[in-house]
Amino acid sequence: MSDVVVTTEQMYQLLVKIDRTVTALQSAHNSQSQVIQDHEARIRAIEAEEDLSRRLAVIEGHVAELQRKVWAIPSAATVIALAALVITFTRA
Repeated sequence: MSDVVVTTEQMYQLLVKIDRTVTALQSAHNSQSQVIQDHEARIRAIEAEEDLSRRLAVIEGHVAELQRKVWAIPSAATVIALAALVITFTRA
């Protein structure tokens, strides 16, 4: 036989301790879930209130600026090439 003796009172105390721990963990989990849901709701509300037309106007402004920069190089190159051709034909 074994010398280990576990009484029903000890088993009951351990079960109560486990129950308290699980209840505390469940409460913490529910609290964190609520915080996450609140955070997601706030993000959605902010996104819904944000003026997208203003953001699109800013983006369109950036695109127009980039287009001017991109077309400036070929335009300058074309002017220089035409000037070179004019100089070449006038000297000949």
